[in-house]
Amino acid sequence: MPVTTTQPDPGPDRDPDPGPGPGPGPGPAPGNPRQTTFGAREAERLLWRAGFGPRPGDVAAAVGRGLEGAVHALTRPATAEAVEGAGPVDAFGAPYNRQRAVGEYGGNDIWWFDRMVRSNQPLRQRMTLLWQTGSRRPTAA
Repeated sequence: MPVTTTQPDPGPDRDPDPGPGPGPGPGPAPGNPRQTTFGAREAERLLWRAGFGPRPGDVAAAVGRGLEGAVHALTRPATAEAVEGAGPVDAFGAPYNRQRAVGEYGGNDIWWFDRMVRSNQPLRQRMTLLWQTGSRRPTAA
């Protein structure tokens, strides 16, 4: 069930809250639709853009919070960062951990990607990935 987050567009010549001024101000530009609902589709997109996709129950929780609440939960987490769920294992069932990751080629990447995906703070991990990979890009000559 979608949750309404803003009022419908009143039109290009009316402001929904003119305030104490002398008259109504200009409205939004024509053809500029406003977001009026925040349902499962919008919540899923937000979770993909802010992290690495929704985990079971994340979409329903985000819809229940509404758009502002969902953004607030992503940008201001109420709990300390933690890694949740089972970690990755190799073809023989042996776990990848930080100690093993240091000694194997590619093991550190596996450990780090696993941490990003299983974190309860996906936006923090997504931003870390952005800064890490952005700093390794070659500069133009």
